[in-house]
Amino acid sequence: MDLARFAIEKRLISALATLLILIGGYFAYTALPRFEDPEFIIRQAQIITPCPGASADEVAEEVTDVVENTLQELAG
Repeated sequence: MDLARFAIEKRLISALATLLILIGGYFAYTALPRFEDPEFIIRQAQIITPCPGASADEVAEEVTDVVENTLQELAG
């Protein structure tokens, strides 16, 4: 039997099934555990190294890579 035809012919059963699903969904949603203030850490840093007269490649090779490798070795 076609689901649409069944829903039209048996309106009471369709309405009760819909109501039960909505009530069950509401209770399931309210029972979900959640933290008031979830903890998450964003690790980010901005380092500015002015090197007048140096190209971007030179700065990346001599300064940026060294600083990034040193910071990755730090704990926390």
